[in-house]
Amino acid sequence: MRHSVFSSFSMIFPIVLTSILSLVHSLTLKSDIEALQSLKSSDFSADPCESTGANFLGILCSIPSGNSTSRIVSIELDRAGYDGFLTHNIGNLTELTSLDLSRNRFRGPLPKTLKNLKKLIRISFSGNFFTGSISGWIHGLNKVERIDLSRNLLSGQIPARISELRRLTHLSLSNNEFSRRIPDIKGLWQLQTLELGSNKLSGSFPKLPTRLRTLTLSHNRLSGHITSLENLE
Repeated sequence: MRHSVFSSFSMIFPIVLTSILSLVHSLTLKSDIEALQSLKSSDFSADPCESTGANFLGILCSIPSGNSTSRIVSIELDRAGYDGFLTHNIGNLTELTSLDLSRNRFRGPLPKTLKNLKKLIRISFSGNFFTGSISGWIHGLNKVERIDLSRNLLSGQIPARISELRRLTHLSLSNNEFSRRIPDIKGLWQLQTLELGSNKLSGSFPKLPTRLRTLTLSHNRLSGHITSLENLE
């Protein structure tokens, strides 16, 4: 009888220990993992911040201190033709500083929860099939320096609140279906690259930031004169 009890305990103990260790070593915040799963349609049985392999290429994480969890700080998906929709879960990645989904097959509208990514410095969704407006989220990216949404199917007016992104140095919205007037962007005093070509923009040319070095406005319906820019290449 004593031998039977000991055998049962010896079987249970490793199971309990394994469960405890899996909790201890699951270092990535659960909501970050869920957001990553929605992007790559993968079953992350391993911790993405503690693992290597094809599933985890292009993913960088913060180093946890004390009892804190790791957070995903950068996602740069490879050009493997990832397909699907960008879900609201993307807004859970609140520590992201770089998000690059370019040259894949994502489609559908961009979720408004993108405005939760307050630490984002670089965002690139170029070369996908995203549709709809960007007005519901883009003004929330107060720290962003580079935005590339070119070569999609985005539409509507370029939101006036884009002028609030005072750290912006690069803005590419070319090869979309944006329409109506270009908003007042002269307050984007750090902007050096502005690419708005191949849209459906109309009206007169706006006053442009004086630091611009690269400007593309071709294949629109614009009229009038462009502000004299000394640094333009």
